[in-house]
Amino acid sequence: MKEIKNVVLIINVLSFVITLGCYGIMGEKDGLFAQIFLGGIQLSIGLGFFIQWKKRSAMVKKNVLVYWGIVLLYGVLFQMEINDLHMNSNRELIFLEIIPMCIAAYSVFITYLNIKDK
Repeated sequence: MKEIKNVVLIINVLSFVITLGCYGIMGEKDGLFAQIFLGGIQLSIGLGFFIQWKKRSAMVKKNVLVYWGIVLLYGVLFQMEINDLHMNSNRELIFLEIIPMCIAAYSVFITYLNIKDK
């Protein structure tokens, strides 16, 4: 089981770093494209935590619930803001890049916590 946890962490960290690299090296458009794949990977990992819920410690469970709360809140707020994003580039930057990458960093942290889980 420890090996699977390690592989999941490596995949999560690697996809996060690749996405950051795409933003830094290739530009915003490629970064957003990479972010779509990162989101898919991280949502899959989050669902995996729910599938094996009983095997998780209380600390990991709490963080997974917070993660899903943030993801759902972001989804609702994004849907409310999507029509107005083109009017303000600062809001676009925040809603399309900064908030999702902060959520992604939190997902990496939870995956790391899961490895430390005994």
